[in-house]
Amino acid sequence: MKTRLMPVILTGLTAFFMLVLTGSAALAAETPALSTEAARMGENPVILIGFEPDEPIFLAGVNGGEVKDYVVVSDDRQQGEGAGMITFDVSDPTQSWSGARVGRAFSPALSIPGYRKLGLWIKGDGLKHSVIVGFHDGVYDGSVWFDFEHAGWQHFVVDFGSFANQWQLDRLDWSHITRVFIEFADGAGTLKNKGTVVLDELVLAK
Repeated sequence: MKTRLMPVILTGLTAFFMLVLTGSAALAAETPALSTEAARMGENPVILIGFEPDEPIFLAGVNGGEVKDYVVVSDDRQQGEGAGMITFDVSDPTQSWSGARVGRAFSPALSIPGYRKLGLWIKGDGLKHSVIVGFHDGVYDGSVWFDFEHAGWQHFVVDFGSFANQWQLDRLDWSHITRVFIEFADGAGTLKNKGTVVLDELVLAK
């Protein structure tokens, strides 16, 4: 079963969108190996985005990137009642960088200090893609990013304490997280492509 969601148009997020430029530009750096053992997620997990049928999700294309389609599927998931299938296009040759986002805003803000491990299920399409996971605290942005190239489901775990590809996480007020997003980026122009992937449970744990 599929549930199709309409995009939510965001306004007034100029500072928030600046994360893409900085994060995407840094994607050219070497990506360390990721842990794919779900058992290493840690304690007291908090689901940031569950990709459930009634979840309030926003979609956004950034600097020429496009979200072509987004549906919640119930027959191809890892956790809960649904998973998010996103079709994106970051192949615009006229842009030096671009991205396509799926995310969630929180009101009231999330208070998650001390949460230092991130987990995300990704069902890849066999193509190489770059993904940014970004956070906003109302003032500052922070992110981690990595590349993946696989078909089928894989669980990624990122430890903020040791993972090299991160930006401004220590500057964030983790007691006041107002937005979280997952962005498929073009790797600062090195991965101009299209794709369809399925996402499930973006989680933080201690």
